[in-house]
Amino acid sequence: MEWFAARADGGLQCRIREARVVRRRHDPGGLFVALDFEDSPISEADRREANPWPGPFIQSPLLPKGAEGVLYVTEDGRPEALEIFTYGDEWPQELGDFELATPN
Repeated sequence: MEWFAARADGGLQCRIREARVVRRRHDPGGLFVALDFEDSPISEADRREANPWPGPFIQSPLLPKGAEGVLYVTEDGRPEALEIFTYGDEWPQELGDFELATPN
């Protein structure tokens, strides 16, 4: 989430940092995390058209083909969910050693 927050601006940056996990769902190809946050006023500048936001490429010895994440943001600038998916590998139960890289 910090990767996305560092690339956001204004109120959306704060909302991403303050988002809390409502529920998690693991499946063989990745995970899905539903988000919520304390409601606050949203300015016009925080509204977005693009959805989902492309996220970082995830490199790890446990994911030989890598993985990627996307952040779903509603049109009114509310972070809604984080989805992480692998490229053909099974998502490990614990992913301790990884690096985030900006996609090309």
